[in-house]
Amino acid sequence: MNMRVAVTGSTGLVGKALCEALVARGDQVLPVERHTGNLAPLGGCLWNPEGPPEATALPENLDAVVHLAGAPIAAKRWTASYKRVLLASRVAGSRVLVDAIAALSIKPRVLISASALSVYGEDSDRILEESLFGEAQLAAHDELPAGPGSGFLTTLARGWEREVFRAREAGVPRVVAFRIGLALDPAGGALAKMLPLFRLGLGGTLGNGKQWMSWILLDDLVRALLFAIDQEKLDGPANLISPSPCTNADFTKTLGRVLRRPAIFPAPAFLLRLLVSGFADEALLVSNRAIPKALSDAGFVFGCEDLEEALRTALSS
Repeated sequence: MNMRVAVTGSTGLVGKALCEALVARGDQVLPVERHTGNLAPLGGCLWNPEGPPEATALPENLDAVVHLAGAPIAAKRWTASYKRVLLASRVAGSRVLVDAIAALSIKPRVLISASALSVYGEDSDRILEESLFGEAQLAAHDELPAGPGSGFLTTLARGWEREVFRAREAGVPRVVAFRIGLALDPAGGALAKMLPLFRLGLGGTLGNGKQWMSWILLDDLVRALLFAIDQEKLDGPANLISPSPCTNADFTKTLGRVLRRPAIFPAPAFLLRLLVSGFADEALLVSNRAIPKALSDAGFVFGCEDLEEALRTALSS
């Protein structure tokens, strides 16, 4: 059955790929346009995180809403003003979107939102699965033990998910918050930022290289979003990463091998902290050893679980 799916962030790396996949299978895609003016929304899809409630409007008879919008984490230094931008785009933006959904007379069957692994607030070898920090902990404002990963990004992710899960109170039967890891695609994201140095043979580990990285091929990420739209078994928080996390040292070695370039120039932790301040400890040096238990339990099958195969696939596309 063809579906009507509203998508925020439809022009981003993931959003664009998702919209193409939805159209390819015959669904109707309604991009939710971000607009700060007074123009009427195209097709009734308008999202204004900073505006009054009436500045955001969604059409009736939606089957699903997929929320992927958010200011880029690594685009600028984390000044106090840019942190406010990040919070507004994800926390306040999600609140406005859920309020718009609540105003609909017919609620969509599912709201799917991006989130982040930083919600766990951990920096260790511990395997992170969804039960460690689920909806109950979010609702109770419980905190996990402090660590390098329990600062701004953790606060951001938890506030983000709390707003998203308010959609249950608004009458949405199913809500999925995808805690996304490193998406492998040369067109954007972290891999695109790494490639120029690695292709010059100047790549290397970040810090000591022992931190865990949870990754996913973009194709699998998009297929998981489609799966979440269709599969009623998937509900609640879900790690959206491959079942095969790796250390930063292993990732570096594998990427160098795939590119046939040496990867012997490490970036010391002190230098990263000097260059990008808090972003170093919370994003570059933090350890995220996560597994996709909720997705696997719901029956999702990954197309690529091997890092070298995933990098070769991504770089050949």
